[in-house]
This record gives sequence, C-alpha cells and structure tokens, in this order.
Amino acid sequence: MTGEMKWAEAEAILREAVQVVPVFLVPNNLAFCRFSQDDPEGAFEIRQPNLAPEGDMGTPSSLLKLAVDVDSEWGLQFAKNIRARAAVSNMVNAAALNTLVENGVYEAGQHCGVEGGTGRWFALGEPR
Repeated sequence: MTGEMKWAEAEAILREAVQVVPVFLVPNNLAFCRFSQDDPEGAFEIRQPNLAPEGDMGTPSSLLKLAVDVDSEWGLQFAKNIRARAAVSNMVNAAALNTLVENGVYEAGQHCGVEGGTGRWFALGEPR
C-alpha cells in the first residue's frame, strides 16, 4: 500500500471516529491526514471550528499559531505549503506570512511576492 493510500485509509477511519469520540485529538489527527495528502486548506477547514469558543470560527492566524505551538516544524511547513498555493485567499496568505516572519523564517522587509491589494507588490513589514 502506498503512503497516499495509507493516509486515505487513516482519514476514512478518523472520519468515523470523530462521530463517536468528539475529542480534540481526533480532528487534529484528521487534519494532519488532510495536510499529509497535500491539502492544507482541507486541514484548516477541519481545525477551524475548534479554534475559538461558541461558534466563533477563529482565524487563520490562530490555526497557524496553534500549529507552530504544537509542533514547530510541522506548523512552519504548514505555513509554507499555504504560501505555495495560488488559490489561497489574501487573508490566509497574510496569516501564513506573519507566522513565518514571527518565527524567523522570513525577515521583515524581505520581498515576499504578494500583491497587497493596491496593485503593487510589497515586502514583509512594509505598509500596504
């Protein structure tokens, strides 16, 4: 069985388990399965409802902070994978950039290749 098939099998089992045992570890593992199948957006969607209390859906920044706090290497890779996807919203992209700057992967002022909504490209830490 290939690695991809193992992740898909694990995901199927965890999707059933989350219905029976709704403790935070099951969605965490389910999100990790999605991430490991090259789907960081899917991982975010799974974790987002559990990031903030009482129906507040949380923010991309809170998910990324949690990811880095739980496992620094995995969380930073998660942020890098988000940055590598063209279809990611500006808000999620900005959260990933902020996480990478806060953790020393990028330096403030370093060109990051993101259009800031003003029609011009900007560097990290530069006003939009």
